[in-house]
Amino acid sequence: MFGPNVTVPFTVNDLADPKIKRGYKSPAEMASEHSNMRVWGGIHFRNSLEVGDDMGKKIAADLAENFTQAKPSDCAPRTPNSERACDSPRATENASPMA
Repeated sequence: MFGPNVTVPFTVNDLADPKIKRGYKSPAEMASEHSNMRVWGGIHFRNSLEVGDDMGKKIAADLAENFTQAKPSDCAPRTPNSERACDSPRATENASPMA
């Protein structure tokens, strides 16, 4: 969603006590800290988090690549001097294996 190396500083307030704040330099920094907390707290094994993170990135890349592509059932009827979305080469060249 944000790209591979985005630096967007932001602050998060604690839900139970809004006076408690935590600052992060990027979404990746926050995600890394949350993963570490889960390992340190005994909730997950590190390998499980790494496998899940990799899987999430692959799913996101597939959705970004294929979500907006037209399927034949989405095509409107052809009108004079127009091309349907599904007539373009892009509509069929990268068909999602998840579809």
